[in-house]
Amino acid sequence: MKHFYSLFILFALFALQANAFTVNGISYEATGAKTVKVVAKWPNYSGTVTIPRIVTYSGVSYTVNEIDNQCFLDAEFLESVSLPASLLTIGTNAFEGCVLLTTITIPNSVNYIGARAFANCPKLSKVTLGNNLTSIESGVFFHCANLKEITLPNSVTAIRALAFAHSGIEQINIFKNVKTIEDFAFDDCVSLKRIYIDDLAFWCMRDFDNFNMNPLSQAKNLYLNDKLLTTINIPDGITTIKPFIFAACTASELVIPASVKTIDLSAFRGCSRIKTALIPNTVTELISDNLDGYPPFPDATKIIIGNGIKTIPNHAFDFCYKVSTIIIYEGVESMDYNAFRYCGFRNVVLPKTTRTLNSAFYSCNKLEEITLNSELKRMEGAVFSGCVSLAAIHSRIKDPNQIEFVGSSHFSRVETSTCVLYVPKGCVQAYRKHPKWSVFTKIQEDVINTDVNYDGKTDVEDVNILVNQILNLSYAGANATACDVDLNGKVDVEDVNAVINAILLN
Repeated sequence: MKHFYSLFILFALFALQANAFTVNGISYEATGAKTVKVVAKWPNYSGTVTIPRIVTYSGVSYTVNEIDNQCFLDAEFLESVSLPASLLTIGTNAFEGCVLLTTITIPNSVNYIGARAFANCPKLSKVTLGNNLTSIESGVFFHCANLKEITLPNSVTAIRALAFAHSGIEQINIFKNVKTIEDFAFDDCVSLKRIYIDDLAFWCMRDFDNFNMNPLSQAKNLYLNDKLLTTINIPDGITTIKPFIFAACTASELVIPASVKTIDLSAFRGCSRIKTALIPNTVTELISDNLDGYPPFPDATKIIIGNGIKTIPNHAFDFCYKVSTIIIYEGVESMDYNAFRYCGFRNVVLPKTTRTLNSAFYSCNKLEEITLNSELKRMEGAVFSGCVSLAAIHSRIKDPNQIEFVGSSHFSRVETSTCVLYVPKGCVQAYRKHPKWSVFTKIQEDVINTDVNYDGKTDVEDVNILVNQILNLSYAGANATACDVDLNGKVDVEDVNAVINAILLN
């Protein structure tokens, strides 16, 4: 039996040797009766290597259709390689570490290139991909510092993790044939400046699990059909704006159609050139779960929230320091934890529909004046804590017991000795007796405010806003609470008259 096993091993060694051969300095190994793959050899390949389509050995002609895994790995003296039209696959790490390799042309016959096949090829500057390739595998061009441009054929449907990470890529086309882009495919591509797409609707439907997964977070400049996108005009028919979809985009305007119902605010993380964020009335849901502490519209100066939103979620506009104007229309019922923390607006008016505030204005240290609507029912947590500039609170609430206070630090760090609490006519004593409201030293009856849009003056613009509000036009410029100039609980012609009279008196 021992003699039998020795013969078997000897036979296997002979068979292996018979399947491997070298012709013209290139080593091969048979993969079938008429096919071979190029395999590694010692010493390693160097100089110029031309791989033939057909190789003949011992009277048998073989078709070369594969380059083996690690075949040219660390071939530091390999300068160029020519691949045959018969080639089908290029194995994992096949050319990794070929530090002198500058160009490579992948034949149309190739349908698969393995992971890290050309990784760490620092001089590789030109790659032509064949039109039969379906995927750019993980790390294929990892650390190819001199690779600045590459055109993906229409056959490519997936770009895998780290495919171009740490490369010198400056621009790339990601057309609608590309269905999948995995995590960190373009990680640390510091030279990447341009992403070319051919279908904005298809781009809007992509799925990115995180900020870095979207190559736009690196490139910032999005080109639609070769034209730089300066206005993000969401195509009609899109119902959801997905996470991170326009991350860091340099567009300066945003237009959202009536078809959009849901917006994941992380879609606009890093969109620093958008100055006005208008959430139209047709949007019914804002999602803030994916913001990760980064604000949407980081340099916006104006936020307008339409009447379709019922809840402004936790951290929705957290850290939007530059927002100086906020208009919230009727429809919003609750404003959640840190919804506007650190925002820079000086005045805010709650719409008549708002019932609950939950630490929504925590640390809004530039906030000077706020108007509470007559229907507010509940204030939770540190709702105005840290509002160190707060100088006036206008409460339209006649019965101070109407508010349920949850927590204990609602007015922490507010200068309650100097901040004036304005209350409805005849309600001063009730507020002074209330255990929460009585912390304010100055409580007095409210007076009408004819500066409807709080721009520092009463003028024809305030009249226009009132007329638009009465006519129920979208985005009148102020919500109904602000437009109730005479404090009678409704917006009507009397409010218009009050503003006109103020203008005439001036």
